[in-house]
Amino acid sequence: MMLSSNVVLPSHALHPPPGSQPDLPPVACPRSFSSQSTRGIRALPGVGERWFVRLSYDQGFASLAPSGATLVAFVGVCHEFVGAKLFPWAPEAFGGPVGWHGAGLACIFAGLLLTAGTLHLIRFPVVAAGMARAVIGVLIGGLTALIHAQFHLFAFTLSIGGLAVAIFHRPASSYVR
Repeated sequence: MMLSSNVVLPSHALHPPPGSQPDLPPVACPRSFSSQSTRGIRALPGVGERWFVRLSYDQGFASLAPSGATLVAFVGVCHEFVGAKLFPWAPEAFGGPVGWHGAGLACIFAGLLLTAGTLHLIRFPVVAAGMARAVIGVLIGGLTALIHAQFHLFAFTLSIGGLAVAIFHRPASSYVR
């Protein structure tokens, strides 16, 4: 059975004529940077009067901290689902299935804690935990390369995520309200 559509679109609906502007309200278009050190964001239509959020240069990069924390949790998920297939010797190195799954679940839990800490939902030593994850990732990746002559992408991803958390996290007191 073949399905067909009886809807015929005019040619200008798919390709507007040259020089025409789309019918978007002006607030739907992104606002250009007002200067190098601040960013302006327009309010959504119907929210009220227009307002601007100005972030300093370093506060603009603060969104990279939860991204790094998400990478840490993602490494834990990858550890659980594909780790034993990629590195068949690794579960024995962790002392069996209990140690193996404990390490994967601990990584997922640490990623969730880091995410909650970077979003200021809980009080958590985010920078210290991020640096600890970075050191653990470098150690595991280095030992895997030296002992087994394999590149451990997930270990180095763990270190990149931990470094992103440690470098770009800003305490709540640094934001101007």
